Amino acid sequence: MKFLFIFLVYLLISKFSLADQLNTFSWDSRGNIIREEIIQFPSGKKFISLKHSGGFETSVAKYGSYSCSGNIFYNEKNNLENMSYACEFKDQDGDKFYSVGSRKKGSEIDRSLGKMSILEGQGFWKKYEGKICTYGLENVDNVIFVKSLCK
Repeated sequence: MKFLFIFLVYLLISKFSLADQLNTFSWDSRGNIIREEIIQFPSGKKFISLKHSGGFETSVAKYGSYSCSGNIFYNEKNNLENMSYACEFKDQDGDKFYSVGSRKKGSEIDRSLGKMSILEGQGFWKKYEGKICTYGLENVDNVIFVKSLCK
């Protein structure tokens, strides 16, 4: 009887673990900043409103285009004070998902690491609503490179 109980607990844990893995995916994107407006404060603080768009590919055989809009606020030491953005992704089948993200207070290094959540999905992406994506970002000459893992 004890063996049966342990076996059932093992199956239950395995099932949830496998379900989590099946709904986990990664994506890479590359895009260009297409709009950047800067308000420079006399104290050295800076507010930036920007838009970037490009393409993405995923570990779940989906690829397509994306567009993000957001704003960033830096303090007088050029450290990140606040950042928020929203993105729309459209895959090769026309299915879309929408995400939002934000980061607060940090050093220059913290600017490239963040989290976003998938708020809404259509079609294929509906099952990924509520997933949290951790990403790393690099900006090279106004080209944005992102690698992300969503769980």
